[in-house]
Amino acid sequence: MKSERKLEFCRLLTWVGELYGKNISAQLFEIYWWGVQKYSLEEIKRAINLHILNPDVGQFMPKPADLIRNIEGRNEDKALQAWSKVLAAMKTVGAYESIIFDDSIIHAVIERLGGWIKFCHTLDKNLPFLLQDFQRCYLACLICPISSYRKQLVGIDEHAARLTGRSCSKPIFFDEKLTIGQPS
Repeated sequence: MKSERKLEFCRLLTWVGELYGKNISAQLFEIYWWGVQKYSLEEIKRAINLHILNPDVGQFMPKPADLIRNIEGRNEDKALQAWSKVLAAMKTVGAYESIIFDDSIIHAVIERLGGWIKFCHTLDKNLPFLLQDFQRCYLACLICPISSYRKQLVGIDEHAARLTGRSCSKPIFFDEKLTIGQPS
């Protein structure tokens, strides 16, 4: 199955090469394949179509990074999407509940910037500054992934329960669809 995918991608890249007047050597093909092999052929085809039809860059042969950007989005967009998720959780979940995001980078960034409780207590007038710090730190984590991070962000109730030795409620799970639920 994997060899069929690779062969189909080879045909696809050869056709793209013809469009741009480029000969695809075996070495060049391997570089492309190395970059995009984790994606489905449908995702790759869609990325190629987006590139070819883009009036700003479509006149040039797409590089693997162009295809990946068309599949995953720009890193800045990922950071802003993560921020919107955090902001929504701050407003709906709040500082009292512990929380688990579906994006581990969010956990690492919030911990680096002072923790969930501090985030939730940020004054509205200071949110633009927190956004800048969040984006900078999130982008850094995309470039140099963090190997360890807290599996959940601690809220006020859990923090107090730890100090007094009592039990507390389960953390809230906040997923990519901006919905709230219990962790599974």
